[in-house]
Amino acid sequence: MRSSTYLSLLFFLFLTYSALGQDYYFNQFDRVPNLLNPSLAGNTCGGQLLINYRHANFGVGTFNESFQIAYDMPFELKNGDKIGLGAMYFYDESKSTSLERIEQKINAVYRKVLFKTSQNSHYLNLGIQLGFTDQYIESNFQWGTQHNGNGGVNTQLPSLEPELNSDKYFDLSSGFSYLFEGANRTRIEGGIAVYHINQPTISLLMTQEDLINLRMVSHITVDIPFTSSLVFRVKSMNNAQGPASVFYAGGDLLFYLPQKEDQAFLVGWNGQFVFDNPEDQLTASHISIGFQARVLNIYVGIEKFHYLNFRKGMNAIEAGLRYRFCKKV
Repeated sequence: MRSSTYLSLLFFLFLTYSALGQDYYFNQFDRVPNLLNPSLAGNTCGGQLLINYRHANFGVGTFNESFQIAYDMPFELKNGDKIGLGAMYFYDESKSTSLERIEQKINAVYRKVLFKTSQNSHYLNLGIQLGFTDQYIESNFQWGTQHNGNGGVNTQLPSLEPELNSDKYFDLSSGFSYLFEGANRTRIEGGIAVYHINQPTISLLMTQEDLINLRMVSHITVDIPFTSSLVFRVKSMNNAQGPASVFYAGGDLLFYLPQKEDQAFLVGWNGQFVFDNPEDQLTASHISIGFQARVLNIYVGIEKFHYLNFRKGMNAIEAGLRYRFCKKV
């Protein structure tokens, strides 16, 4: 590997540590490229379908669910560069706040071949994302002193306040990424993305309009081959939005099957670290297992949350599927 490749690796590692994050929904961030960086759409040999689901339990009757489905595909140009196009649907619900959000987004990417030989390939991707978000909250509250109209109270009666408050906004995001593919499954991918460039506003429950802060994302994934059948994948990602910071770091071990160069079982660990409230620090450990091939990728992960003040009943499960309509890189 050339010295320039190592310099690129150090550059992206620095950016990953120096950026700041908040509103990310999948611990296995590298398996949800459409939410990670707009420049990653169409970064494959052909079309690909991605489905991801996450269920986080924060205690009795309190949970959060996230679901996304996406499709993207590349179109090769005569000069060897590619145009990538993608679309995504994302749904997120918080049971504790009755807050729901639906996002619909489209991506366009230009993939430039920087340098390519029989052993090494370098690519630069520039992407843009247009989105429409519908966010709403159910506010049919119940009170312990709700009058029943007959001189008593009934805690099950609704307060008859507005049942639904919603707001919608258009969104603009952009990002770039660098990809190196070398011999023996060596691979480096890193990038930077900026979400909410147009800084839309949102208002719920008849409150004043709040400005949605820019969200800065930096990420890197490195595949390091130990042997012909064992690869170690190192990955990290950081989000920054307003005063909050979320940092993810972890790794996967990939065991490639004999006589099957493109098929591997993997086991991995991810850590999540939140830095927006020093007095109530949150960390999370995420263990995952999966199967990876050129065509089909599946994984299941179990996550355990940890608070410095030790709250119980905090865990999550996450699962994903990726199907590529091609067998060749």
